[in-house]
Amino acid sequence: MASESTAAFWAKTDKYLMSTGVPYSPIIITKAKGTKLYDAEGRQILDFTSGQMSSLLGHSHPEIVEVVQKYVAELDHLLSNMITQPVADLAERLGKLLPAPLEKSFFLNTGSETTEAAIKMAKLHTGKFEIVAMSASYHGLTSGSGSATYSAGRRPRPARPTRLPRTLRLPLHLPQTGRVL
Repeated sequence: MASESTAAFWAKTDKYLMSTGVPYSPIIITKAKGTKLYDAEGRQILDFTSGQMSSLLGHSHPEIVEVVQKYVAELDHLLSNMITQPVADLAERLGKLLPAPLEKSFFLNTGSETTEAAIKMAKLHTGKFEIVAMSASYHGLTSGSGSATYSAGRRPRPARPTRLPRTLRLPLHLPQTGRVL
């Protein structure tokens, strides 16, 4: 970490970051490599904290870093309805690995988005509305994923099992005025 003191770090954190529902760890992580995290004092900590993203194969894995650098240098983001060749190729590779009739993929960014999609797909498939979640579970911070989260401290505020009530939906096109919002 830079020369910023621990007290200044936490003062900045308290001023500019909102809580996700649980207190932040008192350990200030400055880097990660392989299975290890490193704190501001240079101590190595075995990372048992997260199975997210590329850390399943170790932090800063050279092959993952190389591929990410290559693709970010070419194109780093598109609207989700625009598809690139690598996305189509990955979907095809995954589809060929899955048992029939499963062959389609749906790429998302976070666990919360994935949980939201799973809830929607389950409701569409079954026509039912109930959600079963295990005790001591954590599924995300969005309204839908939070409604399946058991731990009250981790639920989004306010927790809602469905769309937020009293949401006003305006048409994109206002026929009476001819205007488009």
